[in-house]
Amino acid sequence: MAEKKQKLTAIFDFDGTVTEILGYGLDIVNQLADEFGFREVRREEIEKLRDLKIRELAKKFGISALTIPLIARRAHRLVKENMGKLTLMPGMKETLEQLHEEGYVLGILTSNSKENVEEFLERNKLEVFDFIYSSGSIFGKAGKMRKLLLAHGLSPDDIVYVGDEIRDIEAARKSGVRIISVTWGFNSEKSLRAQNPDFVVSKPKELVTVLEKLN
Repeated sequence: MAEKKQKLTAIFDFDGTVTEILGYGLDIVNQLADEFGFREVRREEIEKLRDLKIRELAKKFGISALTIPLIARRAHRLVKENMGKLTLMPGMKETLEQLHEEGYVLGILTSNSKENVEEFLERNKLEVFDFIYSSGSIFGKAGKMRKLLLAHGLSPDDIVYVGDEIRDIEAARKSGVRIISVTWGFNSEKSLRAQNPDFVVSKPKELVTVLEKLN
């Protein structure tokens, strides 16, 4: 009798992938704008800004590369203070619970703090993730991905990464893992497709179909 094939490990980004980010994120960004002296983002320009990478956004708003880590750390604190406002992407809870029930190993790799993520998951009674890795730096995901693979004895073929940003695609490419890009988060569908991710989905439930094909 053939041995049953083990399910893939699906690793999720957090902000903008598991959670909704656009409206909530705008409030955070504009509070940071006041603190760090760059101009506020207008709601009507959000869609155009979604086409840009993090470094391109920083340049557009006159933010130096040295200031980005300071802003990121402050953003994590603001998220912590406003966790009650953060919400799950509609349909994500049901999708994650289905994947968990079907035997997929689920993890999170995020630049948000582990404490913030754990608090959010507990509040939303989402007990489906096997591990959480916090990358700290917003530019450090590729290195953390490789450490994650090593820690869990996984090869790149064993996993698929799910993210909403161009930098998620870049991290996956550097790590040799497949990437599913979601269109509801930080970067636009147009900008994501330009980076040639392995898959693009527009609704959480489509993740089930893609993972079934990969498995």
